[in-house]
Amino acid sequence: MEDLCAFCSSKISSKRTSLREIVYNLPRRYRFCDECSGYTLLPKLTPGELEDLYSDYYLDDFSSTDVYRFEGDSDSYKKYANTRKFLSESNPLGKTFLDYGCGLDGHGLLIARELGLQPSGLEISPATREILRLKTQLPILAPEELFLSSCTFDYILLSDVLEHDGDPGKILQSVKHHLGIDGKLIVQGPLEGVSSISNLMINLYNYLTPNRVSYSRPYHVSLGNYKSYSELLHKNGFSIMSCRISETWWPAPTSIQKYTDLPKFLIQGTAKLIDFLLSRFFPNYGSRFWLIATCRK
Repeated sequence: MEDLCAFCSSKISSKRTSLREIVYNLPRRYRFCDECSGYTLLPKLTPGELEDLYSDYYLDDFSSTDVYRFEGDSDSYKKYANTRKFLSESNPLGKTFLDYGCGLDGHGLLIARELGLQPSGLEISPATREILRLKTQLPILAPEELFLSSCTFDYILLSDVLEHDGDPGKILQSVKHHLGIDGKLIVQGPLEGVSSISNLMINLYNYLTPNRVSYSRPYHVSLGNYKSYSELLHKNGFSIMSCRISETWWPAPTSIQKYTDLPKFLIQGTAKLIDFLLSRFFPNYGSRFWLIATCRK
């Protein structure tokens, strides 16, 4: 099987890699694509590995008996600020909304309901779906339920979803099939494949410690930039209406647990501060994007 880029489907021939070797069932590396400059984790995870990976991640340290609190000041809620503003200005009352890959916090669903939309969610894991149904009292679909239905939506949100899949084009094809006439696709997520001071420091550290191997689970499997996401959307029949790129503190550390963390905290923190400064002078410089897209006629 050829090693194909997750974003543009080009054959990956470059030997350039990012980050260090990751062992998750078998050794894997992020490989660079010469065509769109994105990174794809290879060998790609199987559908079963993806389901196990994200089910475990979402359900760690969470019990279905936990009391759900809608924390309007939380970081998870704040990342929906652009989406909330866009929906509130779009005469949303009564329109249909699908949060595709809504995550365990359910914030996208609750914001949509608060604005008067008719929200539904979609999640892979049965356990996650059950928790979300209890928390939100809203319909939470399994992927196969959406696939077998003919329902369409006025708005579909992909919030921090595409970077979790080694073949995000399949997600966009599903979205395209269920986006109504004149429907809007809202996409937001990290830009981990950009050239930044933070990524330069990470790659320098990996270069200086080539024998270290990561046994942490690969939470993101496709690391993109604006070019790679643009090509992904265009290849799957979407046109970008507008896009905003911004800098965020993530994934730099926010606290020091032990004194040995101090060098890492200082280096990564300083790199992030420089990134924030550069983002003030270069409007397309940043580690997070938010965009609106429509299906091409």
